[in-house]
Formats: sequence, structure tokens, C-alpha cells
Amino acid sequence: MGRKRGRIDFKNEAEEVATRFKSEKIQWKKERLQLIKLLLETEMSLAEVAPIVGRAPSRVKAWVKSFREEGLAKLLVRGNGGGRKPLMSQQIQDELVEKLRIGTFRTAGQILHWLKEEHQLEYGKDSIYYVLGKLGGRLKVPRPCHEKKDPEREEDFRNTLAEELKALNSPKDKEMSLWVYDEMRYGM
Repeated sequence: MGRKRGRIDFKNEAEEVATRFKSEKIQWKKERLQLIKLLLETEMSLAEVAPIVGRAPSRVKAWVKSFREEGLAKLLVRGNGGGRKPLMSQQIQDELVEKLRIGTFRTAGQILHWLKEEHQLEYGKDSIYYVLGKLGGRLKVPRPCHEKKDPEREEDFRNTLAEELKALNSPKDKEMSLWVYDEMRYGM
């Protein structure tokens, strides 16, 4: 058996814990309130209460510590979840999104150069693609072309299509559909 658990309610918030537990609708807050309520009403240890609330003893200990030191205000606030802070401030992100929207950049390399020159931020190539994905950027790539595509025939097709359609002498009041056979771009 472990050592005896010390006092946890240094701010005399036991009544408020009980009333908040009854009225709280948000599940994660209710779970934390249940933990503190159990500890205040019983002599159970942290290790005994942990399985009841369905959390690891280390998590229970962290919640109790925040309640002891700061009270309910600290217990019922979620942190940022850890993780690294972004290199780019929100202002730079907004500026980048606007520049992407108006088409200032054509390549990720241009964005890397702009970030380095204007804002002294350095990203790796993989990192900038990740950031662009988070900001809603999309990779634009040309449609694939067949290796045997003839650029001269393609240009000729574009230049003569309108004339060939006019030469058909189709009725002007009827709707007409145009079908192109070479969808794989093999011969053009």
C-alpha cells in the first residue's frame, strides 16, 4: 500500500466541484470533475481512482496537481495538445494564402525563396509541401501526355478545327456535339 494521499482542495472548492459535476454537459470536463469529486468524498488513492475514471495514474496525478495548484479554473482548461509551434506566424500564413490565391507563386521553390528573403524563415522542400497542404494549397501538374505526341499535329488541330466545323454546313439552329477520339493524346 502506498503512502497516504494528501489534501487536494486548498481553495475550498469542494461544493463547486459537486454542483458543476451535476450540471456539466461536456464529457471531458465531467470526467475531470468526477475524478476530483471521488477524491474529495473518499479516501481512495490516485491509483485506485484511475481505473474508475478510465485514465492512467499518471494522467490522474497531472489533473490532481493542476487542481491543487490552480483550482477548478486550471483543471477545466485544455492545453494545446503539445506539438511544435509553427515557424510561420498567423500574419505570414495569411499573407502566403493571399499570394497563393492571386497566383504570385508558380513553384514551391519560389515560396521557399520568398519566405527566406522576406521573413527569414527556412523550410525544407518536404516541409513546405506539408505547410502548403495545411494552408489549403493544391499541387498543380499538367495532364499527362503520351510519349509519341506530335506537337505539330496538335497545333495544326487547334488552328484548323474551327474552319473544319464551319465547312460542315450544319444547321445553325441545331445543337451540335463534338467528339474527339484521341483522348489519350497518342496521335496529336
